[in-house]
Amino acid sequence: MAGQCSKRDTIQFDFFDVVLTSWLKHSNPGLLSELLNAEAHQDIDFIAERNVSYVEELCVVFLDLSGFGQAAAAHGDFGALRLVLVAETMIDELSIKHGGELLKSIGDSWLLIFEQAKNAFSFMESLYSGLNELNQNNQDHLSIIPCGGLAYGPLLKFGKKDIFGKTVNTAAVAGEDAAGPWEILIAESALDYIELDVDLNLTDLAIGGEKIYCWTPVVPETMNLVQFPKVA
Repeated sequence: MAGQCSKRDTIQFDFFDVVLTSWLKHSNPGLLSELLNAEAHQDIDFIAERNVSYVEELCVVFLDLSGFGQAAAAHGDFGALRLVLVAETMIDELSIKHGGELLKSIGDSWLLIFEQAKNAFSFMESLYSGLNELNQNNQDHLSIIPCGGLAYGPLLKFGKKDIFGKTVNTAAVAGEDAAGPWEILIAESALDYIELDVDLNLTDLAIGGEKIYCWTPVVPETMNLVQFPKVA
């Protein structure tokens, strides 16, 4: 046991990879201090003008797993963990293939960025198709049922650690709170940068002041793939 503990103590853990406040303390303590001590909105405007280097225009994808809480309750932590790890492996591999970056994961949610909206769309289509095929070929396991949100626009990007802003919020609300199983909710801003030859349905939603369209690139072949077992 002592040997195991000693070996574990040698693991390097970069706290700056996790918390934005700590990243700013390390990378730009002046900006952190100015923001924390700003007394009026005019101060914020002045700070923003001096820190435009943090502003980028990117396509943001927010992914979530539909029915994850029910799956965890029915099949335990390790069953839920397997679901997350299998999904995350495919998400990571496909994001690299399509020119994107998996920025962070929290439980059964993932935040990704793409420089070009068309790459984000091709990633989502490949991911949904891949997960559907995986479910069909592994029907003894819990199905992985994605839902997602996508938005494009200006945001604040802090190195490779975090992103922040209205565009991020729009994608997150669309993907986590509004999208149903196998749906991708797309903010109108993203459609300005790509021509799609697919069926999009205008929803009655407005997120972040934007019209929201729904795209369902995959329709599972069997109903048991879109339902988790009921909790006893």
